Amino acid sequence: MKDIIKELAIWGCDINSALERFGGDKELYKECLKIFVDDNNFPDLEKALDKKNVEAAFSSAHALKGVAGNLSLGELYDSICRVSDALKQGDLERALVEYPDMKKAKITYDKIIKG
Repeated sequence: MKDIIKELAIWGCDINSALERFGGDKELYKECLKIFVDDNNFPDLEKALDKKNVEAAFSSAHALKGVAGNLSLGELYDSICRVSDALKQGDLERALVEYPDMKKAKITYDKIIKG
C-alpha cells in the first residue's frame, strides 16, 4: 500500500505542520486528504470561471484555499491562493491566467491520493 503522506512530503507539502493541526492523527489527516479530492468547490470554481462569475468563483476558491491551507498542500495551496487573490481583487483575467497552474497541481494531488 502506498504512503500518501510520504508522497505528499516529496511533492513539497508541509506534513509536519498539517499533522500538528490534526493533533498527530495521521488517519484523520489521510481521511481529510481523500475527502478533499472530491470537494465540490473544484468543479464549482471551474463552472464559475467559465461563466465569468467572479463572485461565485471567489467563493469557491476561498473555500478551497482554507481547506488546502489546513491540509498544508504546498503547491496546490499556493496555486489556489493566486486564483483566490486575483478574484478577491475582481481580476478575472489574472485568475484565468493562474487557473491552469491550479488545475495542474490538482491533477498531481489527485494522482497522489487516488493512485
